[in-house]
This record gives sequence, structure tokens and C-alpha cells, in this order.
Amino acid sequence: MKLKTKKIKPYFLFHRPRKELLQLVKKKQAPDHFLYGLNYLVRDNLEDYFSDLGQGGFNFLHWLFLPLAKWLKNKTGVGFRLDLVLLSLIRLKNSQVIVAVSDSVGLSLAMLKYWRILKKPVVYLSLGLDKRIRKKENKKIIKLYSQFLSSVETVVCFSPAQKKMFVGLFKLDPQKIVLIPFGIDYQFFNRPRKKSSFILSVGKDRSRDYQLLFSLAKKLPKEKFVVVTSKRHLKNRSLPANVKVYFNLSYKKVRSLYLQAKLFILPLKEIGRPSGQVAFLEALACGLPTIAARTDSISFYGFQEQEHYWYYQPGSLKDLKQKTDFLLTKLDQADKRARKAKKIIKNKYTSQITGKRLLKEVEKLV
Repeated sequence: MKLKTKKIKPYFLFHRPRKELLQLVKKKQAPDHFLYGLNYLVRDNLEDYFSDLGQGGFNFLHWLFLPLAKWLKNKTGVGFRLDLVLLSLIRLKNSQVIVAVSDSVGLSLAMLKYWRILKKPVVYLSLGLDKRIRKKENKKIIKLYSQFLSSVETVVCFSPAQKKMFVGLFKLDPQKIVLIPFGIDYQFFNRPRKKSSFILSVGKDRSRDYQLLFSLAKKLPKEKFVVVTSKRHLKNRSLPANVKVYFNLSYKKVRSLYLQAKLFILPLKEIGRPSGQVAFLEALACGLPTIAARTDSISFYGFQEQEHYWYYQPGSLKDLKQKTDFLLTKLDQADKRARKAKKIIKNKYTSQITGKRLLKEVEKLV
């Protein structure tokens, strides 16, 4: 359902291609939450409000600025996609407001704003600054980024830890920072469950603690584990015999696994940036009993432990096994708790609600 809005001309600058995802969303073959509100800010012709320019084929500017981007990535953990900004400069200048999706494009836009090359208002969506940026050796970079960020009208954070970093590290005016919980495409995941016999885990980012999960699998040899992740998480690791791993599954297949699993485990490390929320919300939107690491990103949503989900202390195999053993003997009770959490997702944490909140921030600048 589209939100009723006045006619606005935002331009979304993504750090990764989105055209293929948009087509899948239109066909209802993928959830819309990784469009970051685009389909709720714009009524029609969504392709006119973003571009994958420079993200496929040969990109001369990418290679030109690659040494700088790599150096910054190694120093701070955050990329710098100045090439994408420059390639879209004409369209950026013709928009009413720019929505920068990710820190790598947001920081690049902030630099052009600070140097007055670009004057359009910017809404910067921070997807998570790496804690490596706090290193003492990065003082000059932090000072420079602080100057750039001072020129941005609005910074949207998806976790309190991120907001704290922008205020404390970059000395950004708190009035410029908006905290918006990330919401997921509830309608895509709202399907009847067909419970099977396996324990599921989903996620590719580096916050995942699959070593801990595999250790759990070894202690529960009679249980079947299914993991959807990337190959980097299996590098130099041996898989227990009761673990099945999938790579590069379509979102429809991932949804099918959510709906078939009997239990979802979200093994996370605390890395000081938003992580794990998407899989956490997707599992709960499917009404799937969930055990998650107690990190700031997960606690932010306010779900009650044992009432909506179960948590374990990050890194603690003993705690994770205790919670898993308990739920495996109380699955009917866990299902009831998960259904309560599902209702909360529907009422508070959908992509439409996130889009509506982002729309308000954009309209303030138009």
C-alpha cells in the first residue's frame, strides 16, 4: 500500500544495485525493505528516482578513486563511493532532496556538500559505521568527516549506538539525528507456517558467530541445522555432519525455510554497529520461535525476553545450549510467544511504517 504524499522529487543513491531487486519486489518475489522506503516516498515510475549507474560494467571513476576507497576502508572499515556520487551528479542537482543509502555514499555526498559543489538537502541513512573508525590513528579522518557531516541536513540512524557515535565521535548536532527502527516487509513474510524438524539460522554479514552455532550443533547431534549464509563464513572451518548450508538462495526460498523451521537461532557478535535486525524481524514476522544474542541492535526493539523471544549472552555456548534445550522441549509454548511477537511486528516494525517516518523527514526539507 502506497502512502498518500505530496509530489516530491527525491533521488535515492544506493551503494549497491537495486533495479533487479525492484523488479522482484514488483513481482512479489522479494521483500521491499532493502529499497529503504523508496517505494513509499514515490508514487510511480520508481526507476526515475534512483539509478544503478556505475554499478555494473566498466566504471572509470571507480578505478580512479579505488586506491582512496581501499585506504579508507582499511583504516576505518567504511568505504568511500565518490565515484557513484559524481556519476549521478546531474541527477542529484535536479532533485529536490537526496537520500543517501549507506555511509560510503553518505560521507561522499557530505564532502561535496561541505565544499558547496552540491547544495541540495541530504538525508543520510547510516547503515552502520564500523567501530574501527574509533582508532586513535584515525583522529584526522574523524575531524575531516566531522566537518563534512556538519553540512548534512538529516542523519537517520537505525540503532541508538549509531546515534551515540555521531554525537560523541563526530560532534554532530543531536537535532540533526533521527532514530528510526528498521522495519521489514510484513506482508511478504505473513504466510502460514509448515513446521518441519530443523533449526534455522540466516545471515551473511561479519557479525554472525557461526563458530558458536557449529559448536552448538556438535553438542546436539540429533538435531538438524540449516544455515543460509556466504562462503566466507565457512573458510577454514569444518562443518558438523548435522549442518546443511545454503548459499545465494532467492528470498522466496529463504522465506520457505523460515516457514518450515521449528526454531530460529541468531548467533551474533557485539560489533558496535547495527546487525542482525533484519533476520531477527523476518523470523518473528513468520511467527518463528527465536533465540538471539543479546546485543544493542536486538535489544533496541523492546521485545521482552521469554515473552516474545529468548536471548543468550554473546559468545556463551553454555547459555545458548541451555536456551535451545529448553525451547526444544517447550515448542508449543514458544510458538504462542512467537505469535505475540508477530503482532508487534505488524503494528510497529514494518517497512511501510519505516517509509512513513522517512517521508516525514524528507518533506521537512522540501
